[in-house]
Amino acid sequence: MKRQEIEELKQELLKANQEIKRLSNIRSDFVSKVSHELRTPLTSIIESVSLVLEGIPGPLNDEQKNFLNIAKNNIERLKKAIIDMLDFFRSEEEK
Repeated sequence: MKRQEIEELKQELLKANQEIKRLSNIRSDFVSKVSHELRTPLTSIIESVSLVLEGIPGPLNDEQKNFLNIAKNNIERLKKAIIDMLDFFRSEEEK
């Protein structure tokens, strides 16, 4: 292999590494923003549903409690899925 070919390959490799770093930074920023934009409203919704379930705004009948408990459980599942996804992306970044 000629010296010029080696230098060209080296430059291509450097460009590819820079692009990988750029894409990694974009992914990291995306995950961070998605995390904030999803978890913040979910936390607010969970707290609101919990307050209603505690009867703070007034008494609930059994059917209302049942529906709110279903909603709360599904919100918690969604929140856990988001946290698991973020943990996965963070662990991938560390590799």
